[in-house]
Amino acid sequence: MSPWRRLRHIRTAFLLSLLPGLLGVALTRWAPAVSLEKAGGLDRLFALRGPRTPPPDVCVVAIDDDSYKVLERDPLLAWPRGLHADLIRALRREGARAVAFDVLFTDPGADTAQDTAFASALAEAGDVILGASVEITEDPLFRQARIEEPYETFAKAAAAVADVNVPTDSDGVIRFAWPAREGRPGLGLAAYELATGDTSQRTADARLLDYYGPARAIKTVSIYQALDAKHYLPPGFFKDKIVFVGKSMDAEAGLLSKDSFLTPFRGKDGSTTFGVEVHATLAANLVEHRQVKLLDRRLEIVLLLLLPLVIRFGSAYKILEAWTLSADLGFPKDNEPYLAIGNEYRWALGSGLSLAGRVGFNSATLRDDGGFGGLSFGVGLGMPRFGFDYGLLPFGSLGLTHRLSFSFKF
Repeated sequence: MSPWRRLRHIRTAFLLSLLPGLLGVALTRWAPAVSLEKAGGLDRLFALRGPRTPPPDVCVVAIDDDSYKVLERDPLLAWPRGLHADLIRALRREGARAVAFDVLFTDPGADTAQDTAFASALAEAGDVILGASVEITEDPLFRQARIEEPYETFAKAAAAVADVNVPTDSDGVIRFAWPAREGRPGLGLAAYELATGDTSQRTADARLLDYYGPARAIKTVSIYQALDAKHYLPPGFFKDKIVFVGKSMDAEAGLLSKDSFLTPFRGKDGSTTFGVEVHATLAANLVEHRQVKLLDRRLEIVLLLLLPLVIRFGSAYKILEAWTLSADLGFPKDNEPYLAIGNEYRWALGSGLSLAGRVGFNSATLRDDGGFGGLSFGVGLGMPRFGFDYGLLPFGSLGLTHRLSFSFKF
């Protein structure tokens, strides 16, 4: 082969090698691809990492089915405001640093005495945050936003009022939160600021949530237990904690009425997490100064175009004319080194056609659970200028991968 022709082949190979990177750059600018990246990428990373221990500074008090049963309340009615007042006083006695209600108190109640007790408890505590919400009505002819504020008497007695809305991605999963929006802090941020006095985290930029696991990963107790902590809970359970109070009613129908949402830890059964724990997750992230951050766009483009995912050394040896043995030693930048051995036998079928059978071993998949213990299998059909290949590769807990490929010579 002449030097000029060899140089042309090298140039062609280099340009072809840039295509995957350029495609990746283009996809990062396309909204559906970004959404797919979150669903298939970010959620998968959470699944691979698994649950982790949340900070002990944050907990949830759940208005749940058990509490309605134990205290013999009608589950079809709102939780009595007199009992909310009792809860505020109980948490204050137990030494809670801040109490945040993922509950809307927008109107005066039917029982004036209970409203008075609730307002008095709010004023006495001085560390309680109430929720406000923006309700959006969409119609073919108009779109209307209505702000639902706490009843004025309660708002004046509370330490702060915060936004309880949580945004969902197009697939209905909550992956991020607004620490603040329209100049008002979200419930998680407001509770953190009140408990710590740190206002440096206030921003309107969306913040990816670093979830600790599936529902109730953050320590959760029933409201009936919190009302009688000395009887049901360990001593000092609420001491110096940021406490979130909200609905956790499994018996209610529909995700919206239950105030429950899909998260990256939804699992195959689509299990949900209650909104109050989503707010608590943001507060816990702030306490730990922990945040999931995406790469800067410019750095992402450089990585897609220039940096290899793995450095690999390999060699192949023909034992017989039809039998080839190969070996690769790989050094991934995000994992341990691995050894891969391949074995191919090719049968000539005539007229330039050939059929290949392959068996391989990869030490990287040997470390995974499940699969074939590092083994892989494949077949291929070769033609003078084209080739078709199929491979069956185990990826442990991720399951089996069926890989189809097409190649051509030029």
